[in-house]
Amino acid sequence: MSKVLGFLFIVAFTVLSFGCESFTGGGWIASRGDPQARANFGFNLNCTDDVSGGAVISGTVEYQDKGWLVTGADLKSRSLSLHATLDPLATPNSKCEDWDALELALFSTSNVYFLNYVPQPPSVGPGGLISIQPVDNGKAGPDTSDTLTIVVGSGVYSGYSNTGTLQGGNISVSFP
Repeated sequence: MSKVLGFLFIVAFTVLSFGCESFTGGGWIASRGDPQARANFGFNLNCTDDVSGGAVISGTVEYQDKGWLVTGADLKSRSLSLHATLDPLATPNSKCEDWDALELALFSTSNVYFLNYVPQPPSVGPGGLISIQPVDNGKAGPDTSDTLTIVVGSGVYSGYSNTGTLQGGNISVSFP
């Protein structure tokens, strides 16, 4: 028991010693192709201060628009589905609190993230670059005032975009 408590203390100390911001969300907005269909999403974007004095930003996004059909390189028609990653981006001489202050100052307008995506399944065609802009309007729990915007800039889904107010789910930003 004392080993478990000791381990938990070390983990808690480590988390509290280094800044860590988390921008998470999941839910759905109306489909771009069919307002009666759902565009489901889930994401987790993090900023963690590393031991060398810099910040590391990383994350993933899952997105599927059930009302937007595409025909891929494999000649099959299916709904748009992608997995995107923000490979760990090190920002030397910068702390997460610097990013936090910037995001708080520009909270609803500038929290745009660029990620590389892979279509699901990958046989649909080449991946590319997306941008997402999640907006947390401050309410805890399910929140229909949060918004999400996604724009696909290249790859098999190039030209796709969707924006909307959450119909279900929540977007949340948490600071240390």
